[in-house]
Amino acid sequence: MSKIEEKNVEGGETAMLHLDDWEECKTLSKDPIGREDFLWGSPKSKNIDYKVEHPIFFDDQEGRPQISYIDQFPEPRNMKQGIFLQKLSDSLEGSKNKIITKLPVGSSIIANNYFWLHGRKPFKENKNLSRELLRIRGSFFNN
Repeated sequence: MSKIEEKNVEGGETAMLHLDDWEECKTLSKDPIGREDFLWGSPKSKNIDYKVEHPIFFDDQEGRPQISYIDQFPEPRNMKQGIFLQKLSDSLEGSKNKIITKLPVGSSIIANNYFWLHGRKPFKENKNLSRELLRIRGSFFNN
């Protein structure tokens, strides 16, 4: 992600957390509910009219936990998935090991979303707030 422009912005600092630094990673990544298929949708503004299914946690080739999680998109199928999502959210928000930083215009972050969690702090409300980001998504393979 690159920050191209921002105007009239207060707040919105970048928050990042690596799985290795997350206090409850081992416990939550081994919970069987986090390894069930969840249904994931998108808001209408994303212009994606299909849903996908996948677990939140899975392991890499060495057995280390990986994560695939966007807090706005899961659609829990039952109460146990809903409770797990709340526990996950509370744990991530409460982590003392998050890195909080202001990302200046012109800066970029390159992160592997399978072991870096990222988001932002809330903005102070301002009807003239404007920001422009460039996001690059894709798959990269070693041959």
